[in-house]
Amino acid sequence: MECIKNTLIESGVPQNEFDIVPFPINFPEKIFNYAPDYAKYYLTIYDEWGEEKLKSLSDLGLKVEVLWRVTLEEKGISSSDLRKKIQKNEDFSEYVPKPVYQYIMEHHLNERIKEFLDEEEKK
Repeated sequence: MECIKNTLIESGVPQNEFDIVPFPINFPEKIFNYAPDYAKYYLTIYDEWGEEKLKSLSDLGLKVEVLWRVTLEEKGISSSDLRKKIQKNEDFSEYVPKPVYQYIMEHHLNERIKEFLDEEEKK
């Protein structure tokens, strides 16, 4: 949430013009417990899961805007690829917005990601 908020602010979006509300997308019927019915939901679609989210939200009558729809090949680096770079201690700063990189480093999330993936590989 902080990464998205800080990236929007750095991109020039005034903080009073948006809210970020986490909700359980795998239980879309519960969304009204988290956000007002007049909210707008922005999606990026790369795969079948993105299409399912779009359908679930649209079926509830929510306002949904697809920012872009591209194939996985067109998407570029994935979160799995990014985590692998972190695990290998490779520079990943060019793949994420500056506020995201800063947040990861300031909160030592890179170390936590590396430790987690190293443990997973041992199993």
